[in-house]
Amino acid sequence: MVQFTHLFQDEKTGERPLRMFSVSHIRPQLPPLRPRKFKQGEDADAYHKDGWWEGVILQEWNNGNYLFMFHSDNQWPKYVVFGVNQLRLHRTWFNGYWVPPVQESELAVEV
Repeated sequence: MVQFTHLFQDEKTGERPLRMFSVSHIRPQLPPLRPRKFKQGEDADAYHKDGWWEGVILQEWNNGNYLFMFHSDNQWPKYVVFGVNQLRLHRTWFNGYWVPPVQESELAVEV
């Protein structure tokens, strides 16, 4: 049983219902990562409406922002411009490891 901390909040009651998932669908949270540059066509996740959503980078804009397209057909709007701090490289949790793996140089370091 899983209770989300940010997603799936009931709009009327404010409660977050318990949901059942297979253990194979549960993964740890990624560590904080440094902002990075993205390439056109690169798979990424965007932080939008209290959660990370899969998509693809369509274009880098001159101001350092990126045009992003959500993979889900249920996401609206389908195209959104995000700043680099709202994006991360898409990773998959597979057999207890992140793919691609998180490199030490990618970790955000607090001073």
